[in-house]
Amino acid sequence: MRIMRITLCLILIMAFAAHLQAQFRIHSYGIDIANSVNGISVGYQDFESIGMKTNFITKGQPELSVLNPMIGISITTEYDPLFILGRISFDDRSGYIEDEIVPTSLSMQPHLSYLTFESALMIKPWNIFSVYGGPSLSFLLNQSIGTIGENVNTNQLTNMNSPIPGLFAGISADFQLNQLMNSLPLHISPFFETSLIFNQRTGEFPENQDGFDNIWSTFSLRTGISITLNPIKETPNAFIPFSLKIPSEMAGKRAMNEHLPLIMEWTISDFTTKLNEAQSNPGLFNATSNLLCSKSDVLFQSSDITKQRVCIQERSLYFLLNHLKQSTDTCIFTSCSDVKQNTVQKTMIGICQRLLRIDTSRMRFIPCEQHHEHAEIMNATFASGQIPIIAMDFVSVSPPENVIICSMQTLNLPKEWFIDISGPQKYKRTFGPFTSSSVHLDGSELLQGEAGTGSYQWSVRFTDELGIRQEFNEDFNIRMSNENKMQGHSFTYLPDLQSYSKILRQIDMDLKKYLRSQDEILIIIDKSASEDIRKKAKDIQQYLNNQLQKQNTVLRKDISIIEKGKENALYTSTSSWGKIYEQGIRLEIIH
Repeated sequence: MRIMRITLCLILIMAFAAHLQAQFRIHSYGIDIANSVNGISVGYQDFESIGMKTNFITKGQPELSVLNPMIGISITTEYDPLFILGRISFDDRSGYIEDEIVPTSLSMQPHLSYLTFESALMIKPWNIFSVYGGPSLSFLLNQSIGTIGENVNTNQLTNMNSPIPGLFAGISADFQLNQLMNSLPLHISPFFETSLIFNQRTGEFPENQDGFDNIWSTFSLRTGISITLNPIKETPNAFIPFSLKIPSEMAGKRAMNEHLPLIMEWTISDFTTKLNEAQSNPGLFNATSNLLCSKSDVLFQSSDITKQRVCIQERSLYFLLNHLKQSTDTCIFTSCSDVKQNTVQKTMIGICQRLLRIDTSRMRFIPCEQHHEHAEIMNATFASGQIPIIAMDFVSVSPPENVIICSMQTLNLPKEWFIDISGPQKYKRTFGPFTSSSVHLDGSELLQGEAGTGSYQWSVRFTDELGIRQEFNEDFNIRMSNENKMQGHSFTYLPDLQSYSKILRQIDMDLKKYLRSQDEILIIIDKSASEDIRKKAKDIQQYLNNQLQKQNTVLRKDISIIEKGKENALYTSTSSWGKIYEQGIRLEIIH
C-alpha cells in the first residue's frame, strides 16, 4: 500500500549554554509528501460471518497493498546532539487480507484509518542525514469492512481496539534550496521510514489448536520528501567572544556571623597617630564596647560590610593592647622603616606602663629584614602565634555562590568593555568599563533588586582594534533556590600568617562548635589566588570530606570551592594587610 503524506513540521530548538539554561526557538516547519506500502498480518479470526467463507488461520505472512493516503503535523525539539520528534497524523492503514490455507476463501480489503501520535529520538550521524525512531499511539477513525471479493461492504468491523501502540523508525536527508518563502530559506528533505502498529483487533476466539493467536497488526514502508521553512537564520560556528557562567539557582541574601582574624599592621605615620590618640583618650582602653565599631562611627555604614571591616581594622591597636592586658602573651613589634623608631617605642612603652599597667618585658621591638617590600611599616604579632578573632554579625550578605562570571575570549583584549543587562520589570543596568579579561558580578543585586527571578538578556559591547563597535548577546534565567539558606557562619584562615596544621586545628574547632547535620559548606578563594592557595583549598576540601565521613555527618550538598571576585572581597584596600586577607581561604557554614 502507498500512502500520500502531508506533514507540517514545527521544530523547536533547545539551546543550552554554559550555565545550563534552556531556550526554545522555532527552527523549521513545512510539508511532507510520501508514499508507503502496507502489509496486514492477521492471526486466528472469525471472518466467515462477514462473507469471507473462512475462520481465517494464517501463518502471519502479510499481504501487501498500495495507494492509501495519510496527512499529519509534527513537532521537533533539539537537545544537542539529539532531536526529539513528535508527530500527529491521519494514518490510513488499509490493506489486503486473504486466507492462505482455505482455498475457497474470498479476499478482503478493509478500509482502516487512525489518528496517530508518534514520538522519536533523532540524531545526525552524518552531515546532512538524520536517523530517528520511537513509539506511537493510534486512535481509530474508520473501520469499514471495505471490499470482500468483488463486492463492496460498508458495514463496520467489530471488536477493533483503540488506542493501539506501535513503533516507527526512519532516515532522512536535508538540502537547502536557493529560494526564499516569506523571507525564509526553503529546505527539501527526502526520507524513508518503517512503521508498525499492533493489537488492532480483539478476535472472537482464543488461541486455536495450531498455536496461532488472534493478532492483527500492520507493517508499513514509507518514502517521500519534506518541504520545510527555516525561520531562524542560524550562523553555525559563529564566534561569541565571551563565556558566561551563571549559577543554576541563587540563594537570597543571608544573615552571616563572620569570624575574622585580625591583622595588626600599620604605617609608621598611622601608628604614631594612634598612639597620640590613645594618650589623649585613655578611656578607650577601658571601654570594651568602644573596641567594636558602631553605627555612629564615621567609618561605618550599616549598608557597607567592607567599611565595617575597615572600621575594625582602624581599632586594631586597641584590640592588640586589650589582648595583651588580659593575657600573659608577648607582643613582638616589627618595624620596617628608614628612620629611627626611638620616639614611637618610648611612647608605646609609656602607654603600656602608665595607662594599662602592662609588664613591658612582654613587649619586644625588632627591626624587619633589610629591603623589605613594605617601607615605613609597623606590624605586631604574638609570640604564641595566636591571632585575635573578631566576630561580626551582618544581617544581609550576598552569598558568594551567587557570583556571575563573564570572561572575554578575544585574541586582542579590548581597551575597555561593558556589560548591559536587561530583565523582568523593565530592569536595565550597565556594568563597566572593564579592562581585565574576566569579571565577577554579584547576582544578588538582580535577585534582590528591582528585577528578581525570571529571564534576562546579557549584552557585551566594546570597540575593536579597527574602531568598529561590537555587541554580542546571550539570554539566561535566574531562579531562587527553594532551600532554606538564610543564615550562616563565615571563617577566614590566613595561610600567610598561619601554618597549615594550625588552620586544620582551627577548622576542627569551628566545625565542632557550629556545624549541624544537613548544613552546607563552601570553600571560598579569590579568583587571582596563587597555585599554593588553590592546592590548600583542595586539601581542605578533602580533609573536610574525610572528617565528615568519620563523624557520619550528612551535608545538604557536596562541598564546593568557589572563586570570589571584587564584589565579595573582604577589603578593597591596596595595603599589604588587605592583600593578605584576599589571599586567604574562607569557609562558610550555611544553615
